[in-house]
Amino acid sequence: MKKTKSLTNSSDIFCIYGICIKKNLPNITIDDRDPKSLEVYIGNDKFEGIYLGRSWCDMRDNETGAQFKRDVEDRIKEIFGKNIKCRTIYAEQYDEGL
Repeated sequence: MKKTKSLTNSSDIFCIYGICIKKNLPNITIDDRDPKSLEVYIGNDKFEGIYLGRSWCDMRDNETGAQFKRDVEDRIKEIFGKNIKCRTIYAEQYDEGL
């Protein structure tokens, strides 16, 4: 996996293709060197759950949208051992006091 980020800042935003799970992730090795590795976002009070996927911003120039989606789905299947329906997840949080 690429990176893990907790959604704790006053303004957090992300857009990934992947899944949201409500329970703990299995043990996964993080590899920052792999440009196609998955990202993990850990939710907060507003965004409950753990978000696992790949940012649309990380799609390579020579990669089609279908290839991008298939890669994410294959990687998630490797982790969980079964097909899980992925989707685009967009989340933002702004500090209303700003």
